[in-house]
Amino acid sequence: EKTGIRSLKVGFNRVFGYYIEVSKSFTDQVPAHYIRKQTLANCERYITQELKELETQVLTAKDRLTALEYQIFTRLREELAGQAPAVQESAAAVASADACAPWQALRSSGATVGRKSAWVRKSPLKAAATRWWRPC
Repeated sequence: EKTGIRSLKVGFNRVFGYYIEVSKSFTDQVPAHYIRKQTLANCERYITQELKELETQVLTAKDRLTALEYQIFTRLREELAGQAPAVQESAAAVASADACAPWQALRSSGATVGRKSAWVRKSPLKAAATRWWRPC
């Protein structure tokens, strides 16, 4: 709108990057600060300093994001390293509870089922008298 060129388009390709495309019929209205980059059959492609700066920001955004993520990760890792003993203690408590809980539940329910079914626990002293199956 600023230039008055109706067929002005902004595009991108991997070879030239971002560009401003103007059809041949409007090339006489192109502002002086536009730099011609490429001539095609039906149009001319231009760049500006502002467009190049914007291109640099856009194309380096992923690298900057990766660097920022790594910086945050490094800070978090350092914070957690200082808390390692507390984290390890908590993990051990959770692991212990996790390992014991199924056995406790099995022991409670197993005792009830065992009493009702007359099951007997194997004893080294009374190996001959024990049985692991239901009585007939």
